[in-house]
Formats: sequence, structure tokens, C-alpha cells
Amino acid sequence: MSISMYSASVPVFSALLDNLDHFLDKGLADAEARKYDPIVLAQSRLAPDMLPLARQVLIACDAAKLCAARLAGWRRRRSTTPKPRCPS
Repeated sequence: MSISMYSASVPVFSALLDNLDHFLDKGLADAEARKYDPIVLAQSRLAPDMLPLARQVLIACDAAKLCAARLAGWRRRRSTTPKPRCPS
């Protein structure tokens, strides 16, 4: 029996993002119950050498999105506009 890359990866990412959504909902509920701004939670770090929660969520979402895009054969277009350079 053969298995496709899609069926081996996309359901895993989907479950991961569903779990992440559940954790974020619990964090929001805690912020509302304790009456603090949820932005504080998004900007928090679990350990000093970790990225803030908001950045970690972005990385998890990008990993799922870009993996699915590559499996679908999508390729990023190169920009024809030159990037601005800082004067030396």
C-alpha cells in the first residue's frame, strides 16, 4: 500500500494547528478570567532563550502553510523589483 506525502503530512499539521488553537483559546479564557490583556500572553516567553508566543505561533502556521504549498507544486515567484540597499 502506498501513501502520499499529502496524507502523511497535511493531517498531522491540521491536528497540530487544531491543538494550538485549543491552547490559545485556553490562554484567552485565562486572560479574561484573571482580567489581564491577552497581548501580555502573546508577548511572553516561556524561557529566556525562546521566542515570544506570537512568533512561535507564526512559525507553526508558516511551516504548515509552506509545506502544503510545496506539496501542491506551488513555487514562490521571484520579485523583479530590486531590494533597496542602505547607503554605505
